[in-house]
Amino acid sequence: MSDAAAYKGEYQGEKAVWLKSGSYEAAILPEIGGNLIAFRDTANGYNFLHEPAADEMESFKARPIIHGIPVLFPPNRFEDGKFPWNGKTYTFPVNEEKTGNHLHGFVHSETWDVEEFGQTREESFVTVALKVDEQHAVYKFLPHLFTIKLKYTLSSAGLSQHILIRNDGADVMPCLFAFHTAVNAPF
Repeated sequence: MSDAAAYKGEYQGEKAVWLKSGSYEAAILPEIGGNLIAFRDTANGYNFLHEPAADEMESFKARPIIHGIPVLFPPNRFEDGKFPWNGKTYTFPVNEEKTGNHLHGFVHSETWDVEEFGQTREESFVTVALKVDEQHAVYKFLPHLFTIKLKYTLSSAGLSQHILIRNDGADVMPCLFAFHTAVNAPF
C-alpha cells in the first residue's frame, strides 16, 4: 500500500493542492502564481522553504516573490521597465520604484489552472498551467501566445520540478524564466 497522496485543501486560508509521500509533504498555491509555498520533512521537523507566517499572508500575496518557489517570467531587473529583445523593445511596468526598474515579470501573482493531481504507488504529483492569450493580463506587456506548465512530483527521494514553456503563436518570443527559491536556512 502506498503512502503517497495528493488532494485539494487549504494553506492558511488559500486554496492549495497538497502532496504527500513518506515523510515529505508539499503545498502549491495555484491562485497565487503556482507558488510551491511549502516543502517539509515531517519526520525531522524541517521546513525547507521560507513560508509566510499567518500574519504575513497579506504581505505575501502583495509580494509573492520572497516565499516558497515563485516562478519568475521574465526574471531579473529591467532598467526603466525596458526590455530590448530581437529588435523589439517591450515596456514593462516599473514595480521597483526606488530604482525605476521592473522586477521579476508577471506570472508569480497570476492564477494558474490545476490541470491534474494524483498519486501512484510511489509518488504524488500536481500539474498547474498558465495559458496566455490576447485576453490575459500578461499579454498587455508580453504580447505573445504561450503556455507555461509546471509539474511537481513528491516521492521518497524528495521533490522534483519540471517546467514546460510552449510558444502557442506563430511569432518568435523571448523565453527567460527563473525560480526565486526562498530556502529556510537553517532548517
